[in-house]
Amino acid sequence: MARALGDGFRVIEEGLSARTTSIADPNDPRLDGSAYLPAALASHMPLDLVIIMLGTNDTKAVYRRTPHEIARGMAALAMQVARSAGGVGTAYPAPALLIVAPPALKPIPGAWLAAEFAGAQPKSEALAAS
Repeated sequence: MARALGDGFRVIEEGLSARTTSIADPNDPRLDGSAYLPAALASHMPLDLVIIMLGTNDTKAVYRRTPHEIARGMAALAMQVARSAGGVGTAYPAPALLIVAPPALKPIPGAWLAAEFAGAQPKSEALAAS
């Protein structure tokens, strides 16, 4: 993305495999996106645009989340971005926000991952409409 935008733009990538929108993973609480986002925003201010693409991991069977609940998790992140105006001791405005629905899952190979994402494919297909 940085190469495509060219000079004058700085892209900060904050991706983490297995991150969720707003739910703690029972094995790794660091994966809760809503717990991490406020500090990430504050540490990089000022920002012009925040792009968030989360939701795939929320479809895991262990969370038992519906597409609507996953969308509500994304809405919580959107509110955190909107409330980030001011930064920490600054007068920076809140950045613009682009929410990207993750692509629908395809059949998942391997027994372990298939079990982790049991029932996830139809949920992932419904995320863009949620």
